[in-house]
Amino acid sequence: MNRSYSKIRHIQESNIKLEKRMLKEQNDTSFLDNKVNYLIQQGYKVVDNISLPDGEYNLIGFGYTCHLIKDGKNTGYSYVTTGGIRGSWENQKVNVMGGKIQKVLMGEVYKILYNQTKVGHVGFPVE
Repeated sequence: MNRSYSKIRHIQESNIKLEKRMLKEQNDTSFLDNKVNYLIQQGYKVVDNISLPDGEYNLIGFGYTCHLIKDGKNTGYSYVTTGGIRGSWENQKVNVMGGKIQKVLMGEVYKILYNQTKVGHVGFPVE
């Protein structure tokens, strides 16, 4: 019987460590700034709003970075979220209204970025 409780306690302690690491990662703005700086090095500029018509947009990306796609083409807008995912953003949709993303899938929008040279590219943006 002690073994069962020991295993449960071990699992609980492992989960607590994982949660603490994820919270630290999400609250550490230097980590997010590194994501933003990478995009800036790729030619993006930080902007305050999204200058696109209101409507539904597809997301493509991975981790903490999302790229807005409309009709299979890149809009030039990307954003970094405070809550990332393992893997890629595929088949997800967001609504843009009044220059803002209405509902972010993970966390909140940390920074919005724009790159004119990416506009109109088909599929995943070249980075």
